[in-house]
Amino acid sequence: MSMSCFVFSNRHLATLGEWQAAIDALGFDLKLDGTADDLVEELLGHLPAAWREVEAGFECYVNGEEGTLDLVESNDGFDFGGPWTCSLEMSYAQEPSIAGTMMAGAAYAQATGGILWEAEGGEILTADAAVAMAHRTAIDIAHSLTGTDA
Repeated sequence: MSMSCFVFSNRHLATLGEWQAAIDALGFDLKLDGTADDLVEELLGHLPAAWREVEAGFECYVNGEEGTLDLVESNDGFDFGGPWTCSLEMSYAQEPSIAGTMMAGAAYAQATGGILWEAEGGEILTADAAVAMAHRTAIDIAHSLTGTDA
């Protein structure tokens, strides 16, 4: 069973290099697999990533204005703020992928001035709150995987 989170913003990051720079700027130990020139708007499906030398990739789908509006309207029980013109959907299943998704999503939200919606828990987070949650999630999952503190 996979779970999803979304970043809502008014612009997309252009390239994987730009996204990786946003991840690095927050001090996350996550490396997206691909070249710096790969276009984010062309992502469709699994995006491999490594965290602590473990596969932590996730499914990744980019939505433009129409897809984002449809997403907001189909989840009308939530107040996403906005209006938003872009969204990025990330789906994950395994513990390392949860950490990877939260770090990548938080960095994306921070870099684009957006918000992160953790759909399974129903939490809508500012970029700063998403960064804090990603740090906590990485620590918790590292502890779970190794049986030690991160």
